[in-house]
Amino acid sequence: MAITQTKAQGRGIGQVHPASTDGFNYVMIGSIWFIVGGGSPTTGANSELKDAPKGSVYVDTTNSAMFVKSSAIDANTTWRNLTDVT
Repeated sequence: MAITQTKAQGRGIGQVHPASTDGFNYVMIGSIWFIVGGGSPTTGANSELKDAPKGSVYVDTTNSAMFVKSSAIDANTTWRNLTDVT
């Protein structure tokens, strides 16, 4: 499933970077990004947020799930679903 981001989800109380290369707004804390949107991020060459640093966090408000980026900045993007971790 691809992810989406509403205008409200793209706003934050911290300084928001204009957007990732594919148009998603995020808040940067230290060297990682925090992104809020809807839907589960895809993996691989067609993934969203390829330019997000490893360790970045994506919150899916549609499905109440949280993901962490487990790959470097490259075409082979992977996201780990933290809500599945036991």
